[in-house]
Amino acid sequence: MSPLKLLRNICVAIFITIDVEQSSLLAKIIGFASKMVVVIAVLAYIISTDPSARYVPITCDTPYCNNDPMLCPGYQVCADTELPSVTAAINFTTYYFTGMFSLHRALLN
Repeated sequence: MSPLKLLRNICVAIFITIDVEQSSLLAKIIGFASKMVVVIAVLAYIISTDPSARYVPITCDTPYCNNDPMLCPGYQVCADTELPSVTAAINFTTYYFTGMFSLHRALLN
């Protein structure tokens, strides 16, 4: 078997494992993991929109008000931000699906 045919067979096997959930145990695990990542993404989005799940840092790079004599004399007002764990979850899900999409597209070509 030529190296090109071997590479093609490996790509087909990987594609089937990713695309057809019933093809093997690994495919079922990947399918389950993808479903859990969707759940994590939805929960992270819901949490990120809840005002009680946000915090206001003491200092920031771009404050709303920075020691303005009329508006905030003597202190700095920062924008509220997401919790670091929510940001990490959103980034993880974005990277996971970007990687899976890129792998899927690479195997189709």
